[in-house]
Amino acid sequence: MKITLFMAMSLDGLTSRKNGSEDFLSELDWKFFCGLTEKSGCLITSRETYDNVKSWESESFDDIKNIKKIIVSHNKNTKLDKGYNLALSPLEAIKTAEKLMCKEAVLTAGPNLTKDFFREKLINEIIINIDPISVGNGIKLFQENNFTTKLKLLGIKKLNHGIVQLHYKVLY
Repeated sequence: MKITLFMAMSLDGLTSRKNGSEDFLSELDWKFFCGLTEKSGCLITSRETYDNVKSWESESFDDIKNIKKIIVSHNKNTKLDKGYNLALSPLEAIKTAEKLMCKEAVLTAGPNLTKDFFREKLINEIIINIDPISVGNGIKLFQENNFTTKLKLLGIKKLNHGIVQLHYKVLY
């Protein structure tokens, strides 16, 4: 199964403010994410990201039609809305996606789940949108870890609003 990590971030590598707000990211990032996820047919995200996106006023994971949605939480009693599937680990998320007949999925999550997917060597590609802003303080894209992941650059695109998109293959 092909897993593509997609994240939008500030130039200084932050995906959100400390309170989880992504108010500095462009609407273009959300639209690209939705299109990429619809194309893959499957979304995998963390319970924290699921809860954060549920609190947004204008966008929602429910806006992404005809996809399978998997939420990873270490709590087996996590309550999810209808149409969402619970997985207790990255490996279980992959198994769930395969049972749902998915051949690929988009992962978008905070640094903890992202680190777990990297540790298990489950991510095949990374697409990062870098927005032209420095936030200075917030949540980093990558958390400190004790392993190295090599990447091969597949492409660079300049998008509207000064956004630069980097596309990598993960080489483990």
